Amino acid sequence: MEENGWPVAVSGKESFSVVGETEEQRPLVAEVYRTCSESTGWSGPTDVDPRALAQLYSYELATRDCLSGLGLPVDTPPSKETFIEQFTTSDRWDAYSGFIDDFAELEEQGKAPSWDEVTTACPPPIRYADLG
Repeated sequence: MEENGWPVAVSGKESFSVVGETEEQRPLVAEVYRTCSESTGWSGPTDVDPRALAQLYSYELATRDCLSGLGLPVDTPPSKETFIEQFTTSDRWDAYSGFIDDFAELEEQGKAPSWDEVTTACPPPIRYADLG
């Protein structure tokens, strides 16, 4: 990302956010991220069992409640059908969607626990889901 002119802030061991990204820049940043991911050989899931996604959706809802309990801003989730339809697209929703882009700033301002504390208390379900 930085090689393409987007400064990043690392959050914990597994995440980063683009520093100073505006709403207008978000589609461009997403495209650069997608290109970077594909250049490493990873472009995200393609064929996923809808039954597994239905189960993942329920895990995401529970994680969203956990994150809300930590005082983090959370998004209103899409319907289960929309979640399944959008899972392999750039519009994919997850429990962390409501704050992930602003996490470094929230943490810096003392409005969020550390990334490691967040992911320990409310692990992202996608890490543990069997989508095959």
